[in-house]
Amino acid sequence: MSLLQNSVIRKLITFLVTTLLSLSAIAMDFTQNQRLAHEGNASAQYNLGVMYYKGEGAPQDNTKAFEWFQKAANQGNTKAQFNLEAMLTNGTGVRQDDTKAFERFQKAANQSNVDAQLKLGAMYSSGTGIRQDYAKAFEWYEKAANQGNADAEYMLGLTYSLGKGLPQDNIKAFKLVQRSANQGHIEAQNILGSMYEEGSGIRQDYAKAFEWYEKAANQGNADAQLNLGFVYREGNGVPQDNTKAFEWFQKAANQGNAKAEVKLGEMYYEGKGVRQDYFKAFRWYEGPANQGNSNAQYVLGLMYFLGNGVLQDSAKAVEWYEKAANQENLMAALKLAVIYQDGKGVRQNYAEAVKWYEKAANQGDASAQFILGYMYYSSKDVKQDYFKAHKWHEKAANQGNSGSQYTLGYMYYNGKGVRQDYAEAAKWFRKGANQRDAASQLFLGIMYYEGKGVRKSKVTATEWFGKSCDNGFQKGCDAYRMFK
Repeated sequence: MSLLQNSVIRKLITFLVTTLLSLSAIAMDFTQNQRLAHEGNASAQYNLGVMYYKGEGAPQDNTKAFEWFQKAANQGNTKAQFNLEAMLTNGTGVRQDDTKAFERFQKAANQSNVDAQLKLGAMYSSGTGIRQDYAKAFEWYEKAANQGNADAEYMLGLTYSLGKGLPQDNIKAFKLVQRSANQGHIEAQNILGSMYEEGSGIRQDYAKAFEWYEKAANQGNADAQLNLGFVYREGNGVPQDNTKAFEWFQKAANQGNAKAEVKLGEMYYEGKGVRQDYFKAFRWYEGPANQGNSNAQYVLGLMYFLGNGVLQDSAKAVEWYEKAANQENLMAALKLAVIYQDGKGVRQNYAEAVKWYEKAANQGDASAQFILGYMYYSSKDVKQDYFKAHKWHEKAANQGNSGSQYTLGYMYYNGKGVRQDYAEAAKWFRKGANQRDAASQLFLGIMYYEGKGVRKSKVTATEWFGKSCDNGFQKGCDAYRMFK
């Protein structure tokens, strides 16, 4: 939701004076306004500023616009104060000065200027021109919201949703966003859709979510168009329809929405909702990838590696995989590890392979943890290190990796890298055995047969030998035949 917060702040900073400039500012011609302005008439001074700013009735001149807005503002004209602050914030006609802008916004806000109150809330929230203070941001958003300002209601709803400057309250957030959406606030309509979809502050209702997404999407909101694409793709509240999903993703992508561009690339790549086309998939992935989207970077790496939609180029594949992996993209890190370990398209480099396996393992990937444990235990491509082998196997085993559970059992059984401990060995063999790991079942049978770490029982031993055999392990079959 912070994405939408930025859009509101952006609208505020890009001169919220459009309506102010178009009402009655040109009621009198330039000569009359100029005469009255020089006589000290604040309204005329404001009008003159508008004329210079818009280039209507006078040559466009931001510097002169600033001068006349300043004269009117110094006489308490709140519209002039607001325009002046906006020009200071943007550096329009004057050197940008956030501190001065803040001071002038504060003056207008204290005179109940709703736009200034809203802008003051945004400045406190972002720490622009003043020390960041979420509580103060809330205070000014609330003042503007109490005047019925849709932007303020929306921002106040986001503030409650995020819990910035006050305790998080999804119910209050929903009510405020709903009020804003009912006034036609497009971003609020999109967020209201997401609240209904997620059941945030209101009972989950996919039909209502679709209704609000559609309202915002039909007004050109790219985020809502993206969300409608997801709704159709998943079939939440509507019949699942990849063709319609594609259409909405395309609308959002055509507005430069990076997430939609990635989804469009995905649909072209997989041939969902549209005829499969690797070349178009590559085109849609390329933009977000160059903007730093790690998923798009990963897929570009894959496409270069496989030669899908582009000439096969292992060096380019590695380049894109590395960009993605350096942003914690797990799949990219695993691909790089395998590429360097096997020397596929690059010079074989075990140190690089370990580096990328470790990056994936440190993100919690059990398969990478198991591989690292195996490499260090068996001295496969690295120097043998039982301590590191135990460390990685334990991490993978605690995530349910049966191969690591077996290896830990074996290490405790034989005292390799750890103090020999039959009870601990039995514990890990049992975990692997319960996941139908045949080797674990065989060794658990052996422990019951020997009475090591468990109470001796030939019957139980035979049962485990039989299970090992049933799972395709010949040594389990041999043990079953010998000891039954």
